[in-house]
Amino acid sequence: MKALIIDTTLDTSYIILIENYEIIVYKKFEKLNLSKELFLNLKNILNKTNTNLSDLEYIATSIGPGSFTGLRVGASICKTISYAKKIPLISYISLKAYSPNIEGPFLVTIDAKSQGVFIIEAKLKKDTVEYTSDVKLYTPDEAILLFNNYPLILSPDADVLKEKFENNQNKFLKHQINPHKLVDLTNQIYINKEFEDYNSFDLLYLRGPNHTLAQS
Repeated sequence: MKALIIDTTLDTSYIILIENYEIIVYKKFEKLNLSKELFLNLKNILNKTNTNLSDLEYIATSIGPGSFTGLRVGASICKTISYAKKIPLISYISLKAYSPNIEGPFLVTIDAKSQGVFIIEAKLKKDTVEYTSDVKLYTPDEAILLFNNYPLILSPDADVLKEKFENNQNKFLKHQINPHKLVDLTNQIYINKEFEDYNSFDLLYLRGPNHTLAQS
């Protein structure tokens, strides 16, 4: 089987092509002209691997947290492909694609600019990550209270957050999406047949109303 994952949540975008649950293509690129670059990179990957869209068992995209433009472009392309080719559409929360190298409790967070920070709570035990909260948008004051209770905070925005939260700066570790963790996540969603409904495809923007987003 083959499957495709597209993540356009942040400044760096990812395209991952899977075959038999293993990564055969892992492409990272910066979002200068996202729509154009995403289309060209996707076309090149499919051509080089002799993959037809109809070969895909599923297509997956992040529903956030992420930038307004990035999320909309990624979701739009994936929804179009899914609908046109009758391929199951899978959505996932990008914060669940981060994992530390040491056991214990940790947070994953993304800077939401003036709104605060998006955070998910988790713990790693014997190579298994258990999420102990949903993703939530916290104000800076709320985030500080949570940061004080955790020894490790993973974030692609660690450099920025260290300046915002100086008293906890030693806890922040700069981290990028773990492609193998992401593949495990989407494969499990596929196995569980938790496919997306086109009519209820909510995206979690970095700037938007305060709310909590739950996702398997």
